[in-house]
Amino acid sequence: GNEQRREGSGLQGWLEKNCPEVNYKTAQGYKAMAAKCAKLIGGGSQAIAALQGREIVQEPGTGETIDVDGDFIAKRDELFDKVDSRRQLEQMWFEFCGKSGKGAGGRPKAKRTDFSMPPPEKVASDLWADLKGRLEQPALLDTIDSTPVKVAVTMIGVLNGLVSKLQRRVREA
Repeated sequence: GNEQRREGSGLQGWLEKNCPEVNYKTAQGYKAMAAKCAKLIGGGSQAIAALQGREIVQEPGTGETIDVDGDFIAKRDELFDKVDSRRQLEQMWFEFCGKSGKGAGGRPKAKRTDFSMPPPEKVASDLWADLKGRLEQPALLDTIDSTPVKVAVTMIGVLNGLVSKLQRRVREA
C-alpha cells in the first residue's frame, strides 16, 4: 500500500542513506540483472543464496535453515563461466524467455537449464525486434517534447550511428 511509498523507504531510501554515490536508475538495472540471474538458475531463495556465494539459506515461511542444493551452485558456476558482460546476460535472458514459452497466467512452461546460444542471426533478429518494439512505444513518443535537448542530441548521435551501420550492412549484402 501507500506505506511502502513513504519518503526514505525502499531501494531509493536505502541508497541515499548507505550509498549516496550510486545512481538509483543504475541500482535498479543491477537489481533487475540479479533477478534475471536468479531465474536463470532456477529461482527462489536458494538461487539467490547461491548467487551471493552462500551455502546455507533460511527458507521463507518456515525459517528453517537448509543447505543450498548443489544444482543451484552448479548452474551458478555455469552461468558465471558463460557470462562476462551485461550484454551476454541480456542475450541469454532473451533466449531463455523466448524458448521457455509462456503458460497460463504468464508463467514459464518449463525451466531452462541449457544455456546454449542460438545462431547469431537469431540473436540479432530478436534484439532488433525488441529494440523496434521499444522505440515504437507510444509512451516513448509522448516524452519527446519534454526530452532535454542534451539527451535529444545524444540520442540523435546514437541513432544516426545505428542507421549508418545498418545502411552499410544493406549495401554489403
